[in-house]
Amino acid sequence: MLKRLFPQKTTNPFSPAFDKFIQSMKIGYEEWHDGIGYDLQALNQLNQEELEQIETILISRNNQDWRDVDTLAEILSEKAIESLKSALNSGNYEVRIRATQKLAQKGIIDEKEIETVLVETIPFVSIFNGQTFALRLAEEYPTPAVKRILLWATLYGNDDIRVHAAALIYYLYNIAASSFDLDYRSFYLRFGDVDFSNRKLAYDELCNKIQVDPSWAIGASV
Repeated sequence: MLKRLFPQKTTNPFSPAFDKFIQSMKIGYEEWHDGIGYDLQALNQLNQEELEQIETILISRNNQDWRDVDTLAEILSEKAIESLKSALNSGNYEVRIRATQKLAQKGIIDEKEIETVLVETIPFVSIFNGQTFALRLAEEYPTPAVKRILLWATLYGNDDIRVHAAALIYYLYNIAASSFDLDYRSFYLRFGDVDFSNRKLAYDELCNKIQVDPSWAIGASV
């Protein structure tokens, strides 16, 4: 009877930082739209036991989100690295490319592995699934194979990437001053044309400008 009248208080075994991090994992529209990640500042305040619990939670999620990748890269334990490496084969291109970027930053994978991921993903990324990450990574690692697949994407890529691939090509070949130089915007937009013949004219003009044989990229295997 007394217990019902005066219930005993339960003590939260976790720190405020742990609770704060868990709350940051609740991604709503605003967080999704603005690309807000988990609270890594709170993560860095956790004790070892709490950190291991977070690691277990993230690994069990099997890299559902690029935010999981970022957090595991911050933890960087053996288990975290193993999970990040498995993400290199993820069907979620955003996760796959983000894991590649993080492992590259940590010096865990080499340029050839980075190149392979970019060549395999650029033809298929979209604005909602890895396009921004892919283009940023391609800008960091503009190998001949990466340039080739980007050029291919200006002609054959999906509606999301063609324009941005053309813009990045102009930058990588030192024509433009940035990866989307607005001075050339009208030219880039020609690659958004649904008519293939019109895109082909723009493509040929692009290849002429950067002094590349148009057949070089068209023959790329995808």
